Amino acid sequence: MGSSTRCCAKPLDPLRRRLLFALGALPLGTVGLLVNDGAAVADAASRARLWRDGTGNWFLDADLGFERFPAVWEDLLQRGIAMPLRLELMLYRERWYWSDQLVFGKFWRITIRHQPVTQDWLLTVGDTTQVFYDRETLLQSLRLIRGWPVAGDVFNPLADVRAELRLAVDLSQLPQTLRASALGNDVYAWEVGPYRWYPWRKR
Repeated sequence: MGSSTRCCAKPLDPLRRRLLFALGALPLGTVGLLVNDGAAVADAASRARLWRDGTGNWFLDADLGFERFPAVWEDLLQRGIAMPLRLELMLYRERWYWSDQLVFGKFWRITIRHQPVTQDWLLTVGDTTQVFYDRETLLQSLRLIRGWPVAGDVFNPLADVRAELRLAVDLSQLPQTLRASALGNDVYAWEVGPYRWYPWRKR
């Protein structure tokens, strides 16, 4: 359903991070919630959480705060062009030596499609596809993430571990004919989040 990685990383400057995302190597990072903003962290914590079942497996619940897709993507979807998305979850240990340490990362590839002939809307997450009869029902399903599998019992639930969650258009997965015009053109870029919170810090 998704991919994950465990590694260490140094922060990238915004220009390099944006370039790597365009090439498909990294997710796009734009201005979002500030970690040291207590209200922002509290809001993110109310929107997303990690929880563990009885066998030790971890899952994600999240309420993504968006109403609709951008107008340019509404138009492309109506014309039958698929909208590729990437939902990513990153866990960082704060101030590990001189920078935050990326201790775990996972992403889910999501594709939104509209079939003009049948008027059906399709939501694909990994290898699983759901069919919806209208756009609003699809949007509601995408906004309310419930029980998406994250990993087995691999987390060390420390209080200084910060979680970041974001949903963004994956420009690297666009059709070749559209990718050329999309790279470097912000009209095709779209991001929800990032939501940042501390999953194991007592409130």
